[in-house]
Amino acid sequence: MAAPEEDQQIDELITRLAIRFPHLTSRVVAEVVRGIHREFDGHRVREFIPLLVERIAERHLSRRVSYCSSLVHHDAPSLGELSARSVALSPSPYAPPRW
Repeated sequence: MAAPEEDQQIDELITRLAIRFPHLTSRVVAEVVRGIHREFDGHRVREFIPLLVERIAERHLSRRVSYCSSLVHHDAPSLGELSARSVALSPSPYAPPRW
């Protein structure tokens, strides 16, 4: 595979993954993909490198999104906490909760 063709496939991969992972900036996706692609520098057989880069990048980005979302959800109050807060804020047990 010629280098320009491989570079074009990597650029297309970045575009696809940026769409698939909208919670990450396209810059982050590009950095991850290009970093993984650099790991294959010097390999003589280039035919499957874009496919390998795609699979590795998908796993890496999925873990990154999962980790970030777990941080966001960990800091957010649970439904039980919200219910307890609304009951504590209501002036009487018969009054509707204030949202």
